[in-house]
Amino acid sequence: MTVYPWLTLRNRTYYLRAPVPADLHEALKKTQIWKSLGTQDRRKAIENACTLCCRLPDIDDLEKPADEWCRHCIAGEGCSIYAERPKLCRDFLCRWMTDDRLGDEWDPLTSHMMVYGQGQQTTVLADPDCPDLWRQEPYMSQLEDWAANAAPRGGYVIVFWRDEVVKIGA
Repeated sequence: MTVYPWLTLRNRTYYLRAPVPADLHEALKKTQIWKSLGTQDRRKAIENACTLCCRLPDIDDLEKPADEWCRHCIAGEGCSIYAERPKLCRDFLCRWMTDDRLGDEWDPLTSHMMVYGQGQQTTVLADPDCPDLWRQEPYMSQLEDWAANAAPRGGYVIVFWRDEVVKIGA
């Protein structure tokens, strides 16, 4: 049986468990993040664990361009080099995992988007196979709210979809 270090069975439900990078412990007030995969079935839990971060961003250390699957990502299994993955991959935390204010609609398997912060910028990487899903509700109004709330602090929201780069609220 393949071992998935990120998959944990708790109280008969599988969870995705991700360590929080040490420099974020204080800000997030936790050392690990737990997200329910909503099932008692191991195979279904593995299917429910998102791998969009293995597809959408470019990862220079792996010579992986944006919007292409990482050669180390195995369908239905995840990262084949999990224990040795680059620091960028180890330190990455999707906002859906870290921000309890994001509803279930932001689950990357539902939204087909990956959301994360970079300083004052909220970055949204949208699945190239889902044309304009990010422009539809409930997403667009929430993106606009995020942009409006970030603007007084100098923040902004950027969506990357295929070759498009869109600043929300601009």
